[in-house]
Amino acid sequence: MTAAASMPPHSADEPATPPAWAFYGSLAADGPPPPGSHTAVRVSFELAGAAEGGEASLALWAGGAFTANLDGEHLADGPHRCDPDAFDGAVAADPARLRGLAAGPHVLTLRVQHAGVPTRLAAEEPAAFFVRLAGLALAGAPRVRLLRLPGYAAELRRLNPQLGWIDWADARENPRGWERSGFDDDGWDTPTPMAADAPRPVPAGLGSIPRGRVEPVLLAEGFAADRFGYAADDPPARFHLRDLDPAPADRGGRWWRFDLGRVRLFFPRVRPAGGADAAGVEVQLAYSETLPGGRVLPWIPYSLGLSCNLDRFVLDGSGEAVGPLAPRGGRYVEVHALGPAGALEGLTLRIDERGFFGEPAGSFACDRPALGRVWSAGVETLHACAEDALTDNPTRERGAWVGDLALSNKVAAVAHHDLRLVRRGLVQAAAGADASGLVAGLGPGPQLHVPSFALHWLRAAWLFFDQTGDRALLRELAPAARATLAAFEPVGGAGLRRAEGWPFFDWAAPIDEEANRLALNVLLLQATRDAAAWHLALADRGHARRLAAEAGALSAAVRGEAARRGGWAATGYHAVGLALAAGEVDPAEADACLDAVESAWRSAFPWSAEADAPRLGDPGEPVAGAVTPFFADLVLPELIRRGRTAFVHEAVERCWGWMLGGGRTTLTEVFSDRWSHAHVWSAGPVAWLSRTVLGLTPRHALTGPDGVGAWSWSLQPGALRQAAGRLPLAGHPGEAIDVAWTRQDDRIEGELTLPRPLWIHRPATVTLGGGLAAEGRTRLPAGATRFVQRLVDRC
Repeated sequence: MTAAASMPPHSADEPATPPAWAFYGSLAADGPPPPGSHTAVRVSFELAGAAEGGEASLALWAGGAFTANLDGEHLADGPHRCDPDAFDGAVAADPARLRGLAAGPHVLTLRVQHAGVPTRLAAEEPAAFFVRLAGLALAGAPRVRLLRLPGYAAELRRLNPQLGWIDWADARENPRGWERSGFDDDGWDTPTPMAADAPRPVPAGLGSIPRGRVEPVLLAEGFAADRFGYAADDPPARFHLRDLDPAPADRGGRWWRFDLGRVRLFFPRVRPAGGADAAGVEVQLAYSETLPGGRVLPWIPYSLGLSCNLDRFVLDGSGEAVGPLAPRGGRYVEVHALGPAGALEGLTLRIDERGFFGEPAGSFACDRPALGRVWSAGVETLHACAEDALTDNPTRERGAWVGDLALSNKVAAVAHHDLRLVRRGLVQAAAGADASGLVAGLGPGPQLHVPSFALHWLRAAWLFFDQTGDRALLRELAPAARATLAAFEPVGGAGLRRAEGWPFFDWAAPIDEEANRLALNVLLLQATRDAAAWHLALADRGHARRLAAEAGALSAAVRGEAARRGGWAATGYHAVGLALAAGEVDPAEADACLDAVESAWRSAFPWSAEADAPRLGDPGEPVAGAVTPFFADLVLPELIRRGRTAFVHEAVERCWGWMLGGGRTTLTEVFSDRWSHAHVWSAGPVAWLSRTVLGLTPRHALTGPDGVGAWSWSLQPGALRQAAGRLPLAGHPGEAIDVAWTRQDDRIEGELTLPRPLWIHRPATVTLGGGLAAEGRTRLPAGATRFVQRLVDRC
């Protein structure tokens, strides 16, 4: 009896017709798999009848990066990062790939690279794999076999300390054609089942993250010659030191350099030309976000350790494509092929991007094209940082940081209907709370707890409800919200609070809790007010009253501390910006505080081109007076609400416009070209422009008993003369609000087109044609509605 046949079904009481079959097995063959090793798994099965209808399903998981093929064609990649207790990291294959499978033999294959070390994607995982087939008429138990692929080196080099291992392979040593039906795997190992009581992975609810084809642009090509060491001596140094313009007598290979158009997370595949003559040719692929000196540098900046952003393959002469198992990050790819003259006639580079989102459902345009370019680049930056989670960057970390999640929440809501990644990230952060109750600032791999990010998490969860109406999420996360606030304990005698954890606040602020204490407490005040509204929305009036009282005490504390420092305008950029947004600045002091924020931006790089303008360099050295795109999202929207829209639009044009200089097409981490070149926390202007220029913001917290969705009017045109765009309705694929308007002297005239009836909460300066008006709101029917907004000075 095979090990596969001895495994019980995934769940004994789970109904399935035909019955489900599942196998949870060890990747160990001749011992535990070494870190970075590759294991091939074959699941051979036979169908007694063709797969029909929508009942068929296939779930896959492995303790390391894997790719799965069905009958030799790509099926899915995984796993999904997950909280270990939930263990919801299995990938559900696209059911369409199962429908129509013919009766007869089929083969499912997995190639798994076991990390064996913690990465940003996961803590150490069991060396195991899981397959579950349901809804298929199986003619007997499938046969499962595995083999440690001998052509892959283990533990050679990691991409960097945050990510997994590079691929270093000799294809000549691996069995040819093992992913196809009919391959003879009789000599392979029969895997050992995991313990019957071991928890089984369950699907994440995300499906398989799509692959999208990208056409690389060839920038340059030429001949190459080695100048350094043996192949494994120092792979990135050997790559970089290679002579790319050697004398004809020294030529030992060729090279090609490609541009992918923007920074991406992608699967590169090189298909050689030359047939059997290419056997033994060494192919290296290196990746980078930039081209310093015109070349791809195979290192990842700010990795906190050694990095090696390349892969190496020795061809077997079969003409089969080669490429790394796990996706790589960057914008540029450089391929070197080393071997005798004529051994390799050429090659084809195929790029498949890994990304959760497709084309945006939202749009934005106005009469200042620079704002539209920033909007589009921000959406592309979101796409670069969205896979099985919303991450900070696709190259350096792929880390699910809550600071980036909070910004992604806002950006995704104006660009897409599907916000599942935001919801999943909020839930995973809550699951990673520490002993004090503080939710995780980074996870669900090795976790880091950051007090400021915990407050951003709470505010993001409340905003997610306001954008989607997902009350079930509020109920699920309410205990975590209360525990997070309770983790902040009194410090000193002035009513301020602090929490344990990494004291990061902003890269332009000292990494020091005491230095940021006032600003952190204003953020805590905002989060506490949100938590009070959160519990009121759940009709939990007891907690709502207690939280409102705590907010009152915090308000008195921060106002008192500001007074001791000489007023809000004297407290520094971070504290005064947050205090304005929190409504803690008295009217008599407001203009001075607004001027202080404007002055901070005008005097810092890149608004100021002065040589001594404050600008960030090394992440370990905060620079007084510098500004960042991340913290801008906490400050600049308030300037729009207070009538300084023209200033904010100019800041976007000057500062975010600088990001798009030098040929960059995604937004940089900070206002520096030395840091990451695709960081979603810099995409705040996407949300500001969509919400305040197109002029509508979802407010599910205001939805009345009739259940009709509520939106608030928020149009602040600044100096713009016209604008048009589309705002998607979260959770309603295909539905969006179209907006178009033009300025006519002292008013804005335009048209809304709604996909369904909605309540619009509007100021007295706005007149909506038609609809049912009542107490500052109008219930508009589906279809087109004309509107007029009278302009006042604060617009």
